Parts: sequence; structure tokens; C-alpha cells
Amino acid sequence: MLDHPAAYTPDAPTFPFRALAEMAGTAPMGGARETALATLAVARLASRAAPPFPLAAAIRAQRADAARQWLASLPLGLTVRSALGALLSASARDDAAAMGVAIRAVMDVTAQSLDRGARSELERLAKRLAE
Repeated sequence: MLDHPAAYTPDAPTFPFRALAEMAGTAPMGGARETALATLAVARLASRAAPPFPLAAAIRAQRADAARQWLASLPLGLTVRSALGALLSASARDDAAAMGVAIRAVMDVTAQSLDRGARSELERLAKRLAE
């Protein structure tokens, strides 16, 4: 009989963007909701460049191209759209420094729209990509 069965149980996976997802689901229709939804989608794509399970750059590039088309359909401000587009482009390459700069730019232009939890998730993503 095992004394500590929990030692052999893998950790439950956690979703790294709960606050962004909550904002996207609960914010009223309009700027804040679309900003949160677009930021969530782009952050998820960028997160796949980081450990523990990074995707190949070619796959990230395909996903970034598809997301760019979807992003164009959202009613976003020019600065938000531009910053998210830059993060999409950076996420398609193996350049962690460029992704870090792009995430910081997204954080700057979305500061008024995103709550503290969502901004914190972006900060954690920037740190993960820098590792």
C-alpha cells in the first residue's frame, strides 16, 4: 500500500488566463469586451512559444496569420489593434525579446481596459517568455 499516493499524481493543469477569460465573458458589449477577448486570444497564441510545451515556429506562424484575419473583424482601437498585431507577429518567431517588448506594448495600450488580474496574467506571460 502506498503511503503517499498524491506523490504519484500529476498536477492538475491550470489555465493561465482566467482573469482575461472572465473579463471577455462578463464585460459589457463594446470596447472592454472586445479588447479582453482579443488580448486573450493573442496571449494564448504567444504563450505557445514558451515552455513547457512550445509549438514550432511554423505552426505558430500559421496560427498568427489566421488570428490576424479574425482580429481585423473586431471593433478595436488602432493602438490596441496595432499592439496585438505586433504581438502576433512576434509570436510567430523564435525571438523572446521581441515577444517581451510586444507584450509590454499590449499591457501599455490595454491598461485602461483590463483589470489588475488580467494585467498580472500578461506580466506572468512576459516573464515566462523571458526564461
